[in-house]
Amino acid sequence: MELCVPKLLSMNINQVIDNNPIGKAHTPTSALYRDSALYESVKENIFCRYPFWIGHEVCFDGKNNLFPINVYPGMLDEPLLLSKKESDFHMLSNVCTHRGAIIEKKNCSKNRIICPYHGRRWDLEGNFQFMPGFKEVENFPSDCDHLKKIALYRYNSFLWGTLSDDNFKNLVPDSLFQKYMYFFPFDRLQKAENFETEYAINCNWALYCENYLEGFHIPFVHPDLNQALSNEVYPVICDKEWILQIGMAEGNTNCFDLPKGHLDYGSRVGAYYFYLFPSTMLNFYPWGLSVNQILPQGIDSVMVKYQTYVLPGAKLANSAGAGLDKVELEDQEVVMRVQKGIGSRNYTRGRYSPKHEKGVYHFHQLISRALL
Repeated sequence: MELCVPKLLSMNINQVIDNNPIGKAHTPTSALYRDSALYESVKENIFCRYPFWIGHEVCFDGKNNLFPINVYPGMLDEPLLLSKKESDFHMLSNVCTHRGAIIEKKNCSKNRIICPYHGRRWDLEGNFQFMPGFKEVENFPSDCDHLKKIALYRYNSFLWGTLSDDNFKNLVPDSLFQKYMYFFPFDRLQKAENFETEYAINCNWALYCENYLEGFHIPFVHPDLNQALSNEVYPVICDKEWILQIGMAEGNTNCFDLPKGHLDYGSRVGAYYFYLFPSTMLNFYPWGLSVNQILPQGIDSVMVKYQTYVLPGAKLANSAGAGLDKVELEDQEVVMRVQKGIGSRNYTRGRYSPKHEKGVYHFHQLISRALL
């Protein structure tokens, strides 16, 4: 059984997103960013079904072993509980199977999970153990008295979840991500001093993703980043739910020390920008990793949560990701311009640049397939 029930669109998605080849296709109509029924369909058919980022294992070190997780706060607000038992993780519902109370509200350390309302108890894997006052209840306990187990995927110290029973088939291994990042020391990543930052932006979530998925705007919007990365050589590779942009280092910009046999061996790669549909951006630099989580707050607002992980002894100076805050603010300004512009009576839809907007086109096709 899945937690989400898909809702029907009030329009045909083919009227919104053009599925012709990129050289013939038009960009989406403004309905993708402004239609409330379409937004609800995106919520149920995409965000409720595709993998979401939980975090690096380093976030769950220390004395605590229970971590409440709110999946897509402001959109789904699904309460889950990440449980750690020795080196194993379990993702569970954070809702009591008795009367629906939220079980844990903050990180804590316990050897059992206990509902604070009536004392119902489970082990750390979500299996029912005890409930006071239920001796006379027939056919109790049953399967529905256990905490529902939520699909969890663990890969190279990363944790992912999904509210769908099983939707990890295109995540990793054998994905674009694995092919390019197998050499990276994931287990050495540490939380940066300024680990987490949130930005509230007045734009539709898809506009923010579109801007991320092309380097076309870099010379016009990001003067400092334009000095660090090449705009002439900017490969974009699309495969299933993954989109990869490869930033080639310019001048004295730091680059990866790639092993022999790597697909980019011999090239000066300054950044690998991975997007996993629909809400995770993994930005790898020689110094570490910056993660962007896309958290829709409504049809015309989005929260972007940054997490920054660094490698021991790595230096950010002369690296493509050294000025993340400045780049983010520059991006915000331009996507809010677009949010206002698409509401104009004089705008209908545009065209794609096959050279520069392949990632944006693939993103739109992923939305279209998910909503068909």
